[in-house]
Amino acid sequence: MGWTGEDSQRQRAARPVAGRFASIERLGSEGDRIDLMMDRPLQAEAIDRHFTARIAMVHDPLTLFATRDLFTPLTRKVLMTSRQESLGATEWALDGATGSQPSRPWLAVGRGEATRLYQR
Repeated sequence: MGWTGEDSQRQRAARPVAGRFASIERLGSEGDRIDLMMDRPLQAEAIDRHFTARIAMVHDPLTLFATRDLFTPLTRKVLMTSRQESLGATEWALDGATGSQPSRPWLAVGRGEATRLYQR
């Protein structure tokens, strides 16, 4: 196949090692595009061991802030259904939950917009 065919797409399945840098060595050409896909699962992190019911939704390295003036109390199970609106989007929403709660990482929160970090 030519340069636009499947043979030009290579997937590296290198397993990173915790605490070490991962590197890929290759010769590049002008116009090359590299897509980096990393598994970053959504996590619910407690404030600390004394307040385990108060959690922040984290999509490393980003922490998601609930937005809107009215904050709906939602369970950890419901909060874990949060998904990005689309690949690369800053808006997150709950899948099919009643009383949906939008959220965004801090860098996407508007000036003066009401936010909440910890949920319960």
